[in-house]
Amino acid sequence: MRGFMACLLGCLFVLTSACTTTYKQNGTEVSEAYVNSVEEGENPSTLDIHDQKIATVIESVSFDRGSSLLRDLQWLIAQKELAEKPILEALPNVDDRTRANLLYVLGFLRSPDVLDTLRDNLGHRNPAVRFEAAAGLLQQGDLAAVPTMVSFLENDDRRFRYKAIQVLRESTGRDFGYSFSAPEELRNASVTQWKKWWGAEKKRLMFRPASKVRKNQK
Repeated sequence: MRGFMACLLGCLFVLTSACTTTYKQNGTEVSEAYVNSVEEGENPSTLDIHDQKIATVIESVSFDRGSSLLRDLQWLIAQKELAEKPILEALPNVDDRTRANLLYVLGFLRSPDVLDTLRDNLGHRNPAVRFEAAAGLLQQGDLAAVPTMVSFLENDDRRFRYKAIQVLRESTGRDFGYSFSAPEELRNASVTQWKKWWGAEKKRLMFRPASKVRKNQK
């Protein structure tokens, strides 16, 4: 499912230009927070330093824009399980835009808590949050998110429609002739086929690995 990386990098609909401040100390990059703690007489461990940097980058996501945002999200993804707990702890206290961006990161992490969090956000009031939750689940092979992603094929925002069909093609191997830029009548006909297919196949597909689903399509 790593093919999702290129696809989902474009899914951040409100790319919002501050950078995390870091310094070189003895040849090692450390965060501004670490430098300040040393100046105040503390002596944090290497793990404490890294945890602080993760927290600083998560905080930066709330006001990052453009390339700074993408860089910080990719850095968090690279931290793998080390980023999981700080992100899960931050989610209840962030705005919707930041929540969507952090859910995007969680889509690359694998644990029961991550899956539960993604599922919990499928019904969120904010469409960007719902999209990232569904995309993250589909990336991890949870096809229960298909109906949520199909709903974005009917969205008024063509950006949602464009990314939704990309994610659905990648996760199911189908597109039913859908084009995000087609006239509404044609889009609706394709969406009807998506819904019929899901209604007929959901019980079977939800208990099969996503890789086998894609392999057996077409």
